[in-house]
Amino acid sequence: MAAPPVGRYKIGPITEKDTLIEFAITPRNTVKSLQVGDAIQHLAPGSEDSSFLPDIREILPLIQDMPVYDDDVFIIAHAKTGTHWTWEIVNMLMKGSTDYEKMSKARRQLEFHYPDEFQNMPRPRVFNSHLLLHHIPKQAIEKKCKVIMVQRNPKDTVVSLFYHMKASGSFDAETTFSEFLSSWLKLETDTNHNWFYYTKKLQKMLYDQTDLPIHNVYYEDTKSNPVDEVKKIVEYLDINRADDFIHQVVDKCCFDNLKKADDTKVAALEGVPKQAFSFMYRKGEVGDWKNHFTVAENEEFDRIYNERMKDIKFTYKYTLKTVD
Repeated sequence: MAAPPVGRYKIGPITEKDTLIEFAITPRNTVKSLQVGDAIQHLAPGSEDSSFLPDIREILPLIQDMPVYDDDVFIIAHAKTGTHWTWEIVNMLMKGSTDYEKMSKARRQLEFHYPDEFQNMPRPRVFNSHLLLHHIPKQAIEKKCKVIMVQRNPKDTVVSLFYHMKASGSFDAETTFSEFLSSWLKLETDTNHNWFYYTKKLQKMLYDQTDLPIHNVYYEDTKSNPVDEVKKIVEYLDINRADDFIHQVVDKCCFDNLKKADDTKVAALEGVPKQAFSFMYRKGEVGDWKNHFTVAENEEFDRIYNERMKDIKFTYKYTLKTVD
């Protein structure tokens, strides 16, 4: 058996001052995780000697103190809600070119690197993160940088997350979607890995602060009407792009083309074989949840959603209308 790839970072000693929790991924699988405020980092076995990600206890304050440029753009989204897609679209729009970004989205993810690793990154810079607004650089808010948040209906999100985590070896191959869904719905930790908590924080970002205008993107709207949605992003970014160029961006960033383009990018993380991230693109459909939820699970999901998200202002589309 080949030796596992070696990460470039190390997780420092865990002391009694740290918050270490058991994160239940499925009824049979838990992972030890470091929690710093409402941010969380799962700890892989041996991560004290070799980790693919920096120590979250070190990285969070460094991110907040990171210097930024006025034209930096930040994309904030929960996992599996369309971050890759939006990030590639915004890169093309900002650079005025339909060439795919050579680096992978993970190479531009704030919490995956120390800030000094971004020093030589060419401008305009488009970052992404699964953290929340209060974790991004303070200067981004002070300078009123552009911030785009991306959302996707939670039923398709949890289906996509199931396949993502299964392919990455986060739980045993025998784990069913029903088991995964059960744990996902029971998650109560106030962290960025909890979709319910995360989405409530997104609402506060969008509606309860006035210091920074934020653009909200729905995955389903971009899927059903990509040209209009990309035009809205162009308007928010305050740039001029011709209609022909926007149509080219939409074509280059369709699911199939992005999936092919991903094969040409630099490996997602240093030390990780490119094929280890081949599961990033699966279907990209709206409504695939119907192929996974039972009637009873759908009813239970709706009950929990209505109970936990009763004050939410966001509206999600769970299917798209078909055109005859």
